[in-house]
Amino acid sequence: CIPLLREARARGVPITAETCFHYLGLSAEDIPAGDTRHKCCPPIRDARNRDALWDELLAPDSCIRTVVSDHSPCTPELKLLPPRLDPSPPPEPDPAAGNFLSAWGGISSLGLGLPIMHSSARRPPITHMVRLCCQTPAEQIGLSHRKGALAPDMDADICVFDDTARWTLSRADMRWRNACSPWEGHVLSGRVRETWLRGRKIFDLGAPDGGFDALGPTGEAITETRTA
Repeated sequence: CIPLLREARARGVPITAETCFHYLGLSAEDIPAGDTRHKCCPPIRDARNRDALWDELLAPDSCIRTVVSDHSPCTPELKLLPPRLDPSPPPEPDPAAGNFLSAWGGISSLGLGLPIMHSSARRPPITHMVRLCCQTPAEQIGLSHRKGALAPDMDADICVFDDTARWTLSRADMRWRNACSPWEGHVLSGRVRETWLRGRKIFDLGAPDGGFDALGPTGEAITETRTA
């Protein structure tokens, strides 16, 4: 689709595109048979396609402006995991287990985006990651006066990222309800140590309660006019 996007931009069409962490970090050749944790839409393509995405993403005039999680969680049952991957296999095996056509399409990776990008052989500079994951998304949805940068009168949303850490993702590290992800067992480079929202620490790796602030959610509904 990249040639189509470039052709449209050349004609003056105001169009942008995004990609997701799993398309930049996974490839079809490495997916074990029946490992439906990798089921998503569009599907994960081969390494050549992944490398072409990186080529476009890192180009100065790239039409891919943002990288997002597309976090799409579900219960392990909906993923139709084969018995070897199911943490709680049913007494009677599901005949559809391991069937990519029948399994839920979506990948869980919330909170793993920075380590995934930082672990890639095409590792972009931190400044590029900030632009792709923070600055440009804020601009596109009309929140650049509050989000996407650190400056006076902005929201002071901060991620403390340890770019020297190396760690292996386990189910205990997954900060969502149903611990099911194709990233389980992957060795990642870089780790989020703290997260601050509007100047308040809401996550601290290693703290009790999974690291989350015990006072509960503090998010706000934000509606803004989108930019062109």
